Amino acid sequence: MDDRPLATQLEELADDDESALDELAKEAREKSFTLPREAIEIWIHGDSKTSEQAELMLDAFEELAIRPLVQIRDELSPSDQAWQLQTIVDAELNLRARVLKLIEQAMNEVIPIPEFEPPGPIEEPIPVRRIRDHAYLLARQLTANESMGRQIFNEDAFLQMDMMERDAEVKRFRETRTWIDLIEDLDDLLDE
Repeated sequence: MDDRPLATQLEELADDDESALDELAKEAREKSFTLPREAIEIWIHGDSKTSEQAELMLDAFEELAIRPLVQIRDELSPSDQAWQLQTIVDAELNLRARVLKLIEQAMNEVIPIPEFEPPGPIEEPIPVRRIRDHAYLLARQLTANESMGRQIFNEDAFLQMDMMERDAEVKRFRETRTWIDLIEDLDDLLDE
């Protein structure tokens, strides 16, 4: 990835060149991990002062540090390994809290999502999906321990309901102990 603006690089890609887009995304992803990886090297191999500062930096990187921390190949002391695991989990929980908050807010939105036009004739009309419906289905993915087949079956069943039935299902879901437990302490988890 060169130093030109991302918009310029995207404009230069051919519309159907998925491999070039994948390569650009990979380069951008790797570039975003450069500083966390440098901080990890300093944390592991630096003197005590710079190692402590690198720890603080890695903690501040939040979710950006997760992948580089997971990929550490050096042998860590038990205390460093405990810190590594705690930092990964803290960052993941913080990110999860942000996702849950976004999903909770989206379950208030009844705006329809434009559907794509199928290329040929279809047997059944595609049900209208709203932001609320989509957010509910994503929330179920985060909370339900279902096989992929069961998940698809339940999603289809939900989308076949009329709007009032869907709204009632979303309301029922938001009142479950599982959902309430997940969202009631979100503000405490978020480091904003």
